[in-house]
Amino acid sequence: MQLNISCSEELVDELARFSGRYTVQPESLSNFDVHLENHQIEALQWINLCENMEPFGGILADDKGLGSTCTIICWLLLKKLENRQDTHSNYAGETLIVCPKAILTQWVDKIRAVAGDQLWVYEYIGKNRDISNIYNADIVITTYRVVTYDAKKETNPLDLKWRRLILDEAQAIRNTKSECSKAICTLNSHFRWAVTGDPIQNNEKDFMALLGFLCRGQLRKDKRLCLRRTMSDVQSTEQIQNFPTLKEFPIEV
Repeated sequence: MQLNISCSEELVDELARFSGRYTVQPESLSNFDVHLENHQIEALQWINLCENMEPFGGILADDKGLGSTCTIICWLLLKKLENRQDTHSNYAGETLIVCPKAILTQWVDKIRAVAGDQLWVYEYIGKNRDISNIYNADIVITTYRVVTYDAKKETNPLDLKWRRLILDEAQAIRNTKSECSKAICTLNSHFRWAVTGDPIQNNEKDFMALLGFLCRGQLRKDKRLCLRRTMSDVQSTEQIQNFPTLKEFPIEV
């Protein structure tokens, strides 16, 4: 299978084809207490497009530093506001975010900074984690280690019907034979998202693992499924302000 990773021009052309159908309106972002750069708004348009077409998700592979976490949170807040009157959900859980333990607190802090009390987050970690606490949560966040551990139980507490499953640092599942990858891929969700700044660490099999997760094992050739922008891509189009040059100072000890 040939790997096709969308560039910004391809994305704009694709979005133009669906203009008016799957477009995030600027006024819907006006109440957000956060500044979104043009490339983040572009990503929201792409996410909206992907959630309206099979396989209902995608791979957000922007470079680190381009605000993918903030973009995802804004999308979840948009959907929460959109579904505010939907009191009869067909899902046992709303959004499950899986990430390395080292960045879980960063996610929680960012959610609170962007959404305030508009998104209720439950941290499903630790020995006293209780799956019954997820039912009123907009976001449940846990770690790859917890998902792997719970998958070994006779009854997996996370074996629910989730509306949305989001993997951060998704390269964690690149080894499809690992217990972690298998546990993640058995989770049941309608929408699936893989977020990673390093979609290929060793070889193309890393990327194929992400496609396998996204497409439920049925690999498909579709350039729309992955959005990848590097820092230089975004800076060259003047979508974000250039970062200052890093200065190094020698320190003798």
